[in-house]
Amino acid sequence: MSDALSEHLIVAVKFGFSDKTYDFFSDIPVEVGQRVYVETSRGETKATVTEIKSKSDRAERSVLRIVEPETPPTGEAA
Repeated sequence: MSDALSEHLIVAVKFGFSDKTYDFFSDIPVEVGQRVYVETSRGETKATVTEIKSKSDRAERSVLRIVEPETPPTGEAA
């Protein structure tokens, strides 16, 4: 039973300019410095991955997806 839990990565993330980190489960591969959407009590929000961990007693919610970098439109006349 505990094998299923050990398959999850744990990532620490920061919101905005706060120094406090929060732990989230991640089923997708992420890297330190990447921006991700995470599930919070207020809905989805963006956060920055600050650390990859092997375990955590504080992780309760999950990383939903990676934030796609914004690309400016090309070839369009203003």
